[in-house]
Amino acid sequence: MTAFVITNPEMNALYGLSGLAWKIYLILRAAMDYATGIVGVVKKISLSSLAEQAETHVPRGRGAQAKRPSPMQVRTALDSLSRAGLIEKRVVVGLIFFLPLARRDVVCPKQTQQSDNTNPTRKTPRTQQATQHSETPPPRGFEEHTQQATQQSGNTTENRMTPQTQHTSGDPISGRESKGDTPLPTPTARTRARASQPPVLPGWIDPQTWHDYETHRKALRKPLVNGSIAHVLRDLEKLRAQGHDPNAVLSQSIVRGWVGVFPLHEDSQPKTQPPSKPEDTRLGPAGRATLQAAERWLNNAQENPDD
Repeated sequence: MTAFVITNPEMNALYGLSGLAWKIYLILRAAMDYATGIVGVVKKISLSSLAEQAETHVPRGRGAQAKRPSPMQVRTALDSLSRAGLIEKRVVVGLIFFLPLARRDVVCPKQTQQSDNTNPTRKTPRTQQATQHSETPPPRGFEEHTQQATQQSGNTTENRMTPQTQHTSGDPISGRESKGDTPLPTPTARTRARASQPPVLPGWIDPQTWHDYETHRKALRKPLVNGSIAHVLRDLEKLRAQGHDPNAVLSQSIVRGWVGVFPLHEDSQPKTQPPSKPEDTRLGPAGRATLQAAERWLNNAQENPDD
């Protein structure tokens, strides 16, 4: 494996990213072609291969347990690297990236080490040349090499792309469509019913009574909409044909706390009658005759006390 140096712009871009994103970027830097700064052309890479190289070994007892990230987690890490400006995807299908912040000159391990007597802040000619080389634009053959790799990957997947996928646009890594390409939702039947004009009340309905009924429905948290108004009017028309007064029907629903409309109910309360004297059933015919005679005698005695 060729040694490489992580520059300050790369460290600043990596700041705040997840540990998996750091691992993926180091794997891409190790596999980068130093002539062009591209990864994935000379040596193919895939989500599974990146996940295999980024696995972590956690100690478990005397052994270790390997934890490998999923392809979705690797794709999320690539998305974060792309948003940070560390990688740029060159093809729609496949994993071919350009690393714009990476140094493309080969540095030997001995050159990266510094002795105790050297000044770390002093720039050597080799360091100055590498800095100038990182600030220069890509080499002349870089664009042609990228176009050839794009054409090769595009020809293999041209037959599999449908017209719907060819016209969609969005993030090439995540495959999400942009918000501007999503079609506007069509109005539903409920939306069209709400947008339509409310029905006109017939002349045989009192406007004040209807207003009171609407207020009553709002108080019950069952407000009238255009569809329900039409149903109520049809029910009132049927009750009117049966001989019921529509305004009285509405008033009945308001008084009784009903949501709908129903035929009129006559309030029939039982009439109160004076309680009758209970008849003593314990006496027989002879006893009742004796009792009546005694009552007559008492009445006569009260009327003629002198006798």
